[in-house]
Amino acid sequence: MPNSCHDGLVKEKSGEQMDVVDRPQAFSLEERARRYSILRDQMKDRGIDVLLAVGRDCHAGRGDLRYIAGYSPLVMTHYAILPRVAAEPIFLAPSRNRGRRVEASGWIKEVRSGWVGLEDTMLDEIAGFLDGGAIGIARHSNLPVPVYLALCERFGAERVQDAGKMMDEVRMVKGAEELRCAREAGRIADLGYQVMKERVRPGVVDADFYAAAVESEFRAGTEYTMDLMGLDGASVSAPSGYVVTEDSFVEGELTPTYLGVYNQLPYDFGFGQAARDRAKALEVARAAYDAMLASIRPGVRVPELYEAARQPIESAGLICQHGQFGHGMGFDVVEGFSIIPEHDVELRQGMLFVVHPIIGTKTGTRVLLGATVAVTADGYELMNETDGWAFSS
Repeated sequence: MPNSCHDGLVKEKSGEQMDVVDRPQAFSLEERARRYSILRDQMKDRGIDVLLAVGRDCHAGRGDLRYIAGYSPLVMTHYAILPRVAAEPIFLAPSRNRGRRVEASGWIKEVRSGWVGLEDTMLDEIAGFLDGGAIGIARHSNLPVPVYLALCERFGAERVQDAGKMMDEVRMVKGAEELRCAREAGRIADLGYQVMKERVRPGVVDADFYAAAVESEFRAGTEYTMDLMGLDGASVSAPSGYVVTEDSFVEGELTPTYLGVYNQLPYDFGFGQAARDRAKALEVARAAYDAMLASIRPGVRVPELYEAARQPIESAGLICQHGQFGHGMGFDVVEGFSIIPEHDVELRQGMLFVVHPIIGTKTGTRVLLGATVAVTADGYELMNETDGWAFSS
């Protein structure tokens, strides 16, 4: 059954914004111990002596590093070395200034930094932890090619393994602190959504309401966000200087973080003829969304969620548009799985994901709406207090 998404948070009204007290400022050392225990058990099972996590400045490249280090860069590529044995991990940062930030903000106090020789330092530190096993890379897709080649040359290509699937499995189920951050990110997304609702009007330039929403999210505590927007079916990306008309629609997603954990909230604002053209699809999207929510509980498999949405869409004579009907979330915007027939993943308590069925309308556009949820012992918990139907015209 659904539960309230902001339990335990105290809110105070302050102008147009909601100020929140009693929010966590960092993940605890107990959470660090929980994650390291899980990771080291997985490493032992796979014969991995050393895990090398890579962090890149993008919405899909920070998560592995943030999971291990309690910190993630906003610029450049950084690394963390986690040994399987009970020894302190090591953080590697190109910039000395960034290294000091790591020491102040993250879990790892053993920091190696510098513009010159960092790669050699990394190889030496890894060598000190090897005991006949492999080097797991979290993950190959984020690792710079020169670093991969250097690892293979020093240790042998057969020992350099992609640990991306291991990280997906470990990160898929969230701890209590991660879920609390998802709720806080949901509060921030709700606020940005409300700001957009108040500002999206015919005659307004798209940059005006987009900028207002982003500003509200950063003032409310997000560190970084991936906010997408499109007008009248244009590709959903960022403002392009378009002006909303009497017959326009605006769609997109607000995706802020709190302590690195993402929450995604799709939106759809319609006016005039566009609202009339999209009314049926919005109605069916709501039925598909409700059907997906009703299916969420531990033990259900991801393709069953897709099938729950497909039935009301096709029964209404509309099209299930190509794409995912949602996806796992956490320290990356998309992590672990997508809600598509091909991803045969079993839901477990603590999983976090966005639900957004995608419907093709009869005018050739699409409707994508939903919210972020977490799997509970007997159902789901909404991580947002609003959804796209609250503000669609």
